Amino acid sequence: MVSTVTMHVRLGAAQQLFVTLIAAMFLAGVTPVISQQSPSDLVPRVDTLWTRLTIKDDIMSYEACDVGGSPKVMLTIGRWYAVRDLIKILAIDPNSGDTIQSFESGHRYDRYYQGENITGLRFASRANVFITSEYGLIKVWRWPEMTVVREFTIPKGQPTGGVLTSDGLRLFTMHGYMFDVETGDTLWHVHGGELEPQSTNVNVSISADDRFVLTVRSSWRTNIDMAYVLDASTGTILGSYGNYSGGRKITSADLSDDGRYVAVSIPPTDQNYPAKSSGVCVVYDRSVDKVKRAWYLNGDRNDGSVVNFGPNASGIILHRVADSIPGGYYFYNLNSDSPSVRWAWGFFSGRTSPDYEYQFDCEKGSAIWLGRVDWTTVSAVDNQHLDNHPKLQPHPVDDVLRLSDLDHEDGLLNAEISNAGSELIIRTSVAIAQGSCTLHVTSLPPGTYSLRLTNDQRVIASMLFSKR
Repeated sequence: MVSTVTMHVRLGAAQQLFVTLIAAMFLAGVTPVISQQSPSDLVPRVDTLWTRLTIKDDIMSYEACDVGGSPKVMLTIGRWYAVRDLIKILAIDPNSGDTIQSFESGHRYDRYYQGENITGLRFASRANVFITSEYGLIKVWRWPEMTVVREFTIPKGQPTGGVLTSDGLRLFTMHGYMFDVETGDTLWHVHGGELEPQSTNVNVSISADDRFVLTVRSSWRTNIDMAYVLDASTGTILGSYGNYSGGRKITSADLSDDGRYVAVSIPPTDQNYPAKSSGVCVVYDRSVDKVKRAWYLNGDRNDGSVVNFGPNASGIILHRVADSIPGGYYFYNLNSDSPSVRWAWGFFSGRTSPDYEYQFDCEKGSAIWLGRVDWTTVSAVDNQHLDNHPKLQPHPVDDVLRLSDLDHEDGLLNAEISNAGSELIIRTSVAIAQGSCTLHVTSLPPGTYSLRLTNDQRVIASMLFSKR
């Protein structure tokens, strides 16, 4: 049976806070200022492994790409010169940039829908399954067999694209349907209701544990966009986040791997529509039902056009275009107003593989590249600005991690430690005595990890730490 979910907007205390935040900036004419560092202090740290141009492959353009699978591979969709409407998929070694295989996709480039026909390629985060999408059609493939296991037709006029669950067994589409990949059945779908009936072209996201999905929908009546977090099993709406000022569009949104944070970016308006006004990028903490941090955008209409979370949701990667700062991609730690790193435009896009090992993209269809980012230097650990101010010692840690000043006096807590790819490494119970506890982490290899302490009702502490 197909369940239908109708969207209703309920403004709780946290949403009212968001309304106040947006209204104060947009309606009161306030132009907030981001605390900024000198550009010389923001050291780009990206190792570009390779680039290749369309001339190398004798093609007209690279249409889409992604990195995933095991063994890991980059797949890219290319449109060939020899047969203008022929679309091929190239399998590329991520370390060398060499072509491993080339396949005909069965897609055809429809010149009547140029610019929206070939809309994407996306891997499941932990399975050898990926999707390709063209106008009105999504294909589900197996890698490395390169066989199509399922096709889904998307209604005319709806955006075409989606995201697979980590195991590749379910597909959530941009027009609000959750499908079973093995059977082709519709599991549930979202009915827009009166306020937000329309899908948008903002990509959908899913948490690493497949529990939550994020979708952005728009009202034709008010022109307001809203981001929704849904229960991935039922489609039940768990929260709505966005812009209540009217007439403003969400151009990018992301869900952290653990489903705790939602990032929503609303760029500034163009100078001529009808008058220039600032934008905002807001990160919302679902675990405590409040805004975690907001960065105000005062550049052109592309300022804040891309936002993605970094590893362990330690910060966001935000595309900036403003007169006050050099253009590029900035990393903002969630515990700081100022950026810690800027990557200049060129071979950086803010897109990463699910485990954050690689960053990559196509350059306006004419080039494709892949590189690595040293996240241990980008998302520097900063434990002194956490909301509940727990203390972590020593840091970096060798064998035993000691935590104190926890907002929990006595009893047992659940402890979870995950790596930079949000893969759960340790799950255990810890005894809290007078707000303190110890954790043995000898078995962990060197690296950066996230630690979460929870009880049955709430998150007690969430922080990053480094293991030597």
